[in-house]
Amino acid sequence: MFSFPMATDLVSLRRGNHITLYVGSDNDWEGRLFCFERGSHSLVVQTPELKLPGCTHLNAPDFTSDEYRLYLSTFRFDLEKLSTMIESFVFGQENWAYLVARKDGSYRLQYREKVIRPISCPAWAPLIPETEMIYTKYINAEDREALWNGRVVDCFVGWNDRWRGLVDYAMRGHRLLDGLDLTYQVLGHIVRNGEIIGLMTEHAIDDRRVEYRDRAAVYAAITKVQSRGLIISLHESSINIHHGKVRLLCTQSVRKFSDVEDPEDAVSKFHWQDLSRIFRELREHVNPIPVLRIVQTDAVPFMRTPAPEKLLTTDSLFRIIAHITLALHNQEARDRDDVSTSRKAGPRRSGDKHGGLTLRPSRLLNHKLSHPYTPRRPLLTASDS
Repeated sequence: MFSFPMATDLVSLRRGNHITLYVGSDNDWEGRLFCFERGSHSLVVQTPELKLPGCTHLNAPDFTSDEYRLYLSTFRFDLEKLSTMIESFVFGQENWAYLVARKDGSYRLQYREKVIRPISCPAWAPLIPETEMIYTKYINAEDREALWNGRVVDCFVGWNDRWRGLVDYAMRGHRLLDGLDLTYQVLGHIVRNGEIIGLMTEHAIDDRRVEYRDRAAVYAAITKVQSRGLIISLHESSINIHHGKVRLLCTQSVRKFSDVEDPEDAVSKFHWQDLSRIFRELREHVNPIPVLRIVQTDAVPFMRTPAPEKLLTTDSLFRIIAHITLALHNQEARDRDDVSTSRKAGPRRSGDKHGGLTLRPSRLLNHKLSHPYTPRRPLLTASDS
């Protein structure tokens, strides 16, 4: 049985400038977005929007089963098309590329420098250049872990307009909740090319999701939020317990009473009604939602696949990946045998040393293509009353 790869595997991959990582995707109003990284450079590739009647990325849960199968198959088919072009990806110049179909049925990438929505919240924490850290785990393209100053930290990165906007809201939310001891400590603002792109917080290690036994502590925490004149959205997935203390995760949903038309109704709806529902369900069963930080990394080395006249099916693509993975595994086994034999026979000759990078087979076999959109609770807005 193959074991899950450790974070250091990804560190070694990112330190090289020849390995392309697929780190996540999102659905934008104008198309589907795929995020890739090579070394310290990022590239977002936008493919044409899949238009299904009455469905957008904001109401994905309303998909019928047939629509979802079509949606997921075209998502994977887009990845297949991109996998045939991996050697032509250009990093370190423009940050955005569009997948464009040629008349002969082949595809090309059209590059441009896209201006992503700027952060409007004033900086209130140290500015930390992205070059001073190295990402070690991608839960998805926006939620990451990194090594910085010798410690593991959590990073919330706005890699497109939608997520940059949520980073902006999260910065405001953390600032409004500052001093209540209800959020993870903010270590700084992540800066790329002089522009704030994300938020760095302490590592959420050894945490767990909220359970029914935490009811009194959570009610006390929300009372503190409300006493400051603030409202926050709540869900089973947005409350953690960190060393016995309540930690609220949905900081991007924080609003002042003055931001809503009817604060009393908003408080009743988003605080007490939601808390009543949450703990009524948790009384019946344990919280089924895993802690985000234990989720297996989405990042996977993106390999080139052949580009025949007819593109490979998804099953064929993964058969090729599995075949290559098993070959790598067998080579690793032979390498271990060679090392064991050479230790008995004497020092290894310099000419016998294997160079280059060996990919762990678990990186590929254990990877699952994530749902191209994970539904999230809508933000509380001024119109919610």
